[in-house]
Amino acid sequence: FKESTWHLNEANNRSNRVIFDKGFQNVRVDSLVLSHEEEEIRLTGEMRDSTYKDFKMQFENVDLYKITPDIDKLAMRGVVNGNLNLLQQKGAYYPNTSLTIKDLEINDRLLGNLNLDVMGNKDLSFYNVNTTLKNKGMESLSAIGEIEVRNNSPLINLDVNLRNFDMSAFSALGGDVITNIRGLVSGSADVTGDYKNPNISGRLNLKKAGLSIPYLDVDYAFKEDAVVNLTEQQFNFDNIEITDTKYGTKGILDGVISHQNFRKWILGLNISTNRLLVLDTKADEDALYYGTAFMSGNASIYGPTSELVIDVVATTGRGTVFKIPISDT
Repeated sequence: FKESTWHLNEANNRSNRVIFDKGFQNVRVDSLVLSHEEEEIRLTGEMRDSTYKDFKMQFENVDLYKITPDIDKLAMRGVVNGNLNLLQQKGAYYPNTSLTIKDLEINDRLLGNLNLDVMGNKDLSFYNVNTTLKNKGMESLSAIGEIEVRNNSPLINLDVNLRNFDMSAFSALGGDVITNIRGLVSGSADVTGDYKNPNISGRLNLKKAGLSIPYLDVDYAFKEDAVVNLTEQQFNFDNIEITDTKYGTKGILDGVISHQNFRKWILGLNISTNRLLVLDTKADEDALYYGTAFMSGNASIYGPTSELVIDVVATTGRGTVFKIPISDT
């Protein structure tokens, strides 16, 4: 798996067994051991048809990269130790977990040591959650609260706190459209409601924050201690000053970015400025246009990210040099 060879029952222990019926509807696993060099995973549990699964896993010095599937633009590393118990009943999953991930890295950025504890009561109707991320002795993230199981729709209630959490680890999520996402985030948020699409309310402060837009070849820095408010499934930008890092021109960013379970993203943003750099590209064989352009006016960017609409009511500003190459053929 992922270039690593794992041995099943390398010690040839007879207690390593999988027992199943003729139709493979009911399966019981007795003490299976997977090993790779000094890394080990132990698995026990059972499965009954498609509605019930109860598995228990133990991890010992396991490389996180070697056991996680490939996720687009998200590379994870770290050393996993602890227990993961997973129960599925009628489509809902109920975990009991006590895991540590030492030296957690995301996209080659070291975030620290992650501790994850999720413990349920006897009838699995209520879970306590305690998650912390520490880097160099400082707690940069904590999520503490509970999960209440009602029917098949568990409800969560978490208090999330961030302290100088490094955003650059997730810069790759911007793809080719937005790069060099950077900065430190501090603040708190309440995460409540349906665990599939919870409401998030809180307030975040940004330090040394910024981003780049490669297509336009511009880079913007956010004003120090800029505030982003969280309401339900929205990130609210309330008149945040942005500055282009090359010429120092400025603009005001206002509006919201909303989402559904962090998947379907919808923008509703407005930029107003007296003079802001919006293009700084060089000549290229395939370029339809290039140059340096400054905008004075307003630009609105709205709609789902797959079908964005950009409306601009503006004039070119002082220093604009905009070129359209004309081919001889």
